[in-house]
Amino acid sequence: MSWNMDGLVTCGFVEGEISYLQERYKKPIVIIDDYDTDDLDNCINVRLEDKKAAYEMTKYVIGCGHRKIAFLADNNINLDHQRFLGYCQAMEEAGLSGSEDHFLKIRSGNRGEQDNLEELYEKSFAYTAVICASDYYASMLLNALQDKGRKIPDELSITGFDDVEYASLVRPALTTVRQDIQEKGRVAVDMLVKMLEGRPEEAETLVVLPTRMIIRDSVKKINYE
Repeated sequence: MSWNMDGLVTCGFVEGEISYLQERYKKPIVIIDDYDTDDLDNCINVRLEDKKAAYEMTKYVIGCGHRKIAFLADNNINLDHQRFLGYCQAMEEAGLSGSEDHFLKIRSGNRGEQDNLEELYEKSFAYTAVICASDYYASMLLNALQDKGRKIPDELSITGFDDVEYASLVRPALTTVRQDIQEKGRVAVDMLVKMLEGRPEEAETLVVLPTRMIIRDSVKKINYE
C-alpha cells in the first residue's frame, strides 16, 4: 500500500489471508490458487481444475490395478484439499476406502523432516500407491523410500502434480498432472489489466485452466488379488 500499487496479483495465500488483505487494500486483486475467496468483491480467481485432475489421476491408478492407495500432502486446506477431494471421489466411486485415514502428511522444511520420512517409510508398506499433491513431495518421497531400499514402482507406485522440470529427471520419471504455470501468470495479468483499464465486463470472475495427465514410469500395472 505504501508503494501505491494500482493492482495486485497474489499467489500462495492461505485461507483467510485474502479477506484480511482486502480489508486494507481496496484496489483490484487477482488471486491465483485460492478457494475461499469466491464471494469477495473486486477480486478475480485464477486456478486449475484441481479436484478433477486428482480425480482422473486416482482413477488411472485404480485402473492400473491398485486398491490400497494413499494421498500425500503437507496440508489439507485450499487447493490441496480440492485435490484430496478428487482422490476421495475416485476412491469412493470404485468402492474403496479414501477417507482421511489414508491422508499422509509430509512436513516441509528441515524441522523433524527425517523423523517424518521415517514415519512415511513405515506407513508405505500398507499401500501399493501414493497420490502426491505436488511433484516436489512426490520426488522427496520417491528418493527417501528408494534410499531405504523400497523399489519404485515395483513395490510402491507414486504420482505427482504440476509436471515441473525435475518430474522427468527423477528415476523412475514421475507420472504426474501437467499444468501450464506461465499461462496461469499470463491470464492473471490479463484479467488485472482489464479491471485497471475500466473493462470489468471483459474480466472473468473465475478462470479455471485445464490440466493434462502425463504418463511416465512411476506407476506399475498390477494384478490385484
